[in-house]
Amino acid sequence: LALICFVDMHIMTTRTGLAGLYITIFLMGMAYLVRNRRFILAIALCIGLTAMPIIGYYSVKSFQYRIDNTIFDVREYFEGSDPNYLSIGTRIESWKTAIHLWKTQPMLGVGMADLKSDMTDQYVIDQTRLCPENFVQPHNQFIQNLAGWGVLGFVLLTIAWFYPVFAKSWPKGPLFWAFWLTFSLAMMGESTMERQVGVCFMVTMYMLSLGIGHLDKPQK
Repeated sequence: LALICFVDMHIMTTRTGLAGLYITIFLMGMAYLVRNRRFILAIALCIGLTAMPIIGYYSVKSFQYRIDNTIFDVREYFEGSDPNYLSIGTRIESWKTAIHLWKTQPMLGVGMADLKSDMTDQYVIDQTRLCPENFVQPHNQFIQNLAGWGVLGFVLLTIAWFYPVFAKSWPKGPLFWAFWLTFSLAMMGESTMERQVGVCFMVTMYMLSLGIGHLDKPQK
């Protein structure tokens, strides 16, 4: 089942999803191998993870299209071309606009309920090259929290997200780390917790992964 899901991700998922998958595999694999002093396997993991995207590029057409589109988007944006309808171009523009908006109300933010309308106004003030139909909210949960809630809200929400990572009272197994790393990376490319499905999935998996780790804790 894991193998089927792994292959399916290369066919169906987004580029940010694939990036999160490979970074999570790399970090968890390296941590496990280095902790157990299996340095040769760690080197093999690096080689394997480098080779797999190359193999996927030449063997899976949908994966190849994603890579080609990414290269095209990045090149077009940084060469000063029209960012409209470029996935990466519109993302970068939304990040820049959200940061500019945050600077107008740095401590408390503009309020998450007003973020959409205020972002639209900020796009106009910044004289963005995006068309009005591409005035999207920031595709980054952390930047969105910063613009909506300001520094105070951003710090509070960030502490809440990172607290279980450092809390010794909550034992954390591989399931927790796989979820937490993947979801953290996803939040850097999407405003994941602004959607009902994102919140429901996050709460369920967060509590399930922490609960399993707690049950596995040796009893005194």
